[in-house]
Amino acid sequence: MNIKRIASFIAVWLILCGATYSLTLLKKGHFFDYSFFVGLIGVVLIKFSSSSGGFTSDNLDMHLQSQTGMRQDRQSKSFDPPACFMQQLSTLCFHLV
Repeated sequence: MNIKRIASFIAVWLILCGATYSLTLLKKGHFFDYSFFVGLIGVVLIKFSSSSGGFTSDNLDMHLQSQTGMRQDRQSKSFDPPACFMQQLSTLCFHLV
């Protein structure tokens, strides 16, 4: 593993723990009660931000086409999951159990 993946893993883990801890303080709940939902939101956000050719990409292409008049080529749908997505998914599965 290279240093970039390890740093990404640690950064995502710290952000998720911080978000979960903040939510527990705000709602006066338990850490593990909210960790699954924070993990689920994290998985969805990473999926939408790292995929190409989906609804958001098509919407942006149509918006640019309407402004410039130039037709954009369609992108094929692809999703190459980054390391933080796999880490987030494994954390989500851990908190599900």
